[in-house]
Amino acid sequence: IALDLRAAEGQDIARKLIAEADVLIENFRPGTLEGWGLGPEALLAINPGLVMLRISGYGQTGPYRDKPGFGAIGEAMGGLRHLTGEPGRVPVRCGISIGDTLAALHGTIGVLLALLHRKAVGGTGQVIDVALHEAVFNVMESLLPEYSAFGAVREAAGSALPGIAPSN
Repeated sequence: IALDLRAAEGQDIARKLIAEADVLIENFRPGTLEGWGLGPEALLAINPGLVMLRISGYGQTGPYRDKPGFGAIGEAMGGLRHLTGEPGRVPVRCGISIGDTLAALHGTIGVLLALLHRKAVGGTGQVIDVALHEAVFNVMESLLPEYSAFGAVREAAGSALPGIAPSN
């Protein structure tokens, strides 16, 4: 359903639909829904069991919350584009929208857990906040332990997995 949420009529229709919904997925810049009177407090008042998934570039809070965020930016900020680049060349994309996909998977896991929690506890909803760059960073394997333990900073290696046996 496509609604113009900037218009009062669209907001009224959205409230009626949300009153009966299990899950709402939103991917506007942080603060957009609040500006229309449709933020989590308002929506959870309408439907206390609502599970609300909010996906944005940098999450709902923090210093970058107001910056635009797209899958490509999340891939760069999360470190993926640096690693997939060839040594001595500029970072490259991996050929699929992996940043968006990872954020969607993280959101799906959060929604499923919130629905399970709601069923087990008896009706309380939740707000799940997924940042594109955090979803990408989450799959950067052992980068943090490598740096923490050895001070090693992984460099661009194209499709190679340095230090992984038996492949590379």
